[in-house]
Amino acid sequence: MARARNIKPGFFTNDVLGELDPLARLLFIGLWCQADRTGRLEDRPKRLKAEVLPYDNCDVNSLTQCLHDASMVQRYVVDGKRYIQIINFTKHQNPHIKEQGSTIPAPCKHGTCTEVATLIPDSGFLIPSTLIQEKTLSGKPDIDDELSKLNMQPKKKLSEACAEVLQFLNAKAGRNYRPVKANIELIAARIKEGATVDECRQVIAKKCREWIGDPKQEIYLRPATLFNRTKFAQYQGELT
Repeated sequence: MARARNIKPGFFTNDVLGELDPLARLLFIGLWCQADRTGRLEDRPKRLKAEVLPYDNCDVNSLTQCLHDASMVQRYVVDGKRYIQIINFTKHQNPHIKEQGSTIPAPCKHGTCTEVATLIPDSGFLIPSTLIQEKTLSGKPDIDDELSKLNMQPKKKLSEACAEVLQFLNAKAGRNYRPVKANIELIAARIKEGATVDECRQVIAKKCREWIGDPKQEIYLRPATLFNRTKFAQYQGELT
């Protein structure tokens, strides 16, 4: 059942969403209306197509995967059933007090969620277990604690590594991007997926060499483009 939700002005200027297809952005809003009070819903592309984008010729499964790749939603599987968790849903929405509680299991709650390399059928993408997860009763996972689980720079905090990469981008591209949540989380996601700080710097340096001086390309020297999951993988593959 669809529900009334709130939309804030910041939605339209979000640089991460700005990189996505307009229909993906519209689908994102539609998912809010389909989700329960915790921001969870069943991952059923055909049904969502009928409920949210009935008049558009589009592939809702691919659009949902784009939102997943941008860390706007998390696709996950519990006991063989597919679900979607909208990231930071409870931070931005205020469900009606009489709205029914969720009957959908949370991602990775009590160890019931499928772990690393869960393949979403028909998408060809793997779900990394290090995606941003919702708050638990014990509080939000410490982003620096996640680094200790990785085989990389164990003595450097992830937040410091992200700030270092962002500072390098500002220096090379002549920008002044601030270490706000949207920028840091993009870089952190790539590092948590296995990229090293050195690789991040190499990608930045390579794209600065290629794009600086080209007005059409210079605008893409920004975190939302460089550290977009799909684009970063492509740029990473170009490194020698």
